[in-house]
Amino acid sequence: MELYNETAKASEDNPNLRMYDEHIKRLLAIKIILAHILTGCVEEFAGIEPYEIAEKYIEGEPKVSEISVNRNETSMQTITGMNTEDSGLDERTVRYDILFYACLPKARETVKFIINIEAQTKFYPGYSLLKRAVYYCSRMISAQYTREFDENNYDDIKKVFSIWLCSRPSADKRNTVTRFSLKESNFIGKARYKPEEYDLLEIIMVCLSGKEGEEDYRGIIRFLDKLTNPRVKSEELREVLEKDYNIKLTTEINREVLDMCNLSYGVLETGREEGRIEGRIEGRIEGRIEGKAEGKETNLVENIKSLMKNLGLSFDETLKALSVPEEEYGKYRKLVLG
Repeated sequence: MELYNETAKASEDNPNLRMYDEHIKRLLAIKIILAHILTGCVEEFAGIEPYEIAEKYIEGEPKVSEISVNRNETSMQTITGMNTEDSGLDERTVRYDILFYACLPKARETVKFIINIEAQTKFYPGYSLLKRAVYYCSRMISAQYTREFDENNYDDIKKVFSIWLCSRPSADKRNTVTRFSLKESNFIGKARYKPEEYDLLEIIMVCLSGKEGEEDYRGIIRFLDKLTNPRVKSEELREVLEKDYNIKLTTEINREVLDMCNLSYGVLETGREEGRIEGRIEGRIEGRIEGKAEGKETNLVENIKSLMKNLGLSFDETLKALSVPEEEYGKYRKLVLG
């Protein structure tokens, strides 16, 4: 059995973890929580007070992943029934964690954005999360056809954001917020285009898993880490939200915090099991590295093939994991891929 599949099974077999994930999504979908995410991560909302964003700029009630609507239906409801499931005739179904509209007055018009938020516990689930985020953005743009724009007016395409909250990233990415977007770059000449003509998608990777006192463990990083960390008790979380971030503890927030924190023990137990499985993965990789150090080129080729097949890694990801020098990639590419 593939080790990544074993890790997934450890999560799927734990009903507490599934319920915990649902409570996280519902807590994140509360407007004031979303408002803090927007002001802390999205440049367009920087500097605006969270309660102003929640009251004025988030439309309707953001929806979480239990809502399902087929992408090919001709009508698109507004935020009160906005699709969190996106399926096309020739493409697999995509189910978003949270999806909503946000509006922002600019100049003489109001600009509308479509925003997706994903709560992700596995930073490397066997493929690149960043590539998945690009795919999500592409689907959010293509899904607007006939709903927001048609072939006679592409100007009505709304900018989309996909914000990924990664609670267990690799060590080198903890306590970071990284944006990816379309940028203008002249190859020849000095042409200039209006940003609103091409600035239509943005990916924001928010990597948590930090601790008090660490560099950059502050602001939106600390806020989201406290919110999604199963080790944080309900009393501490409520105090952080109320005193540090000026969030009024409504009945809804109190209920979701309490239910989520009550499930934390089961989540931590699942995390320990996943840690043991991931340790076995690391052990396999370390064994391959030792084989390389002994100069067993044939064995290394077989190990590369095995890792690609069993762990779902790409060729480049596998060689990087095995610490193969980049100048040797070409040689092994021929030996492995032909």
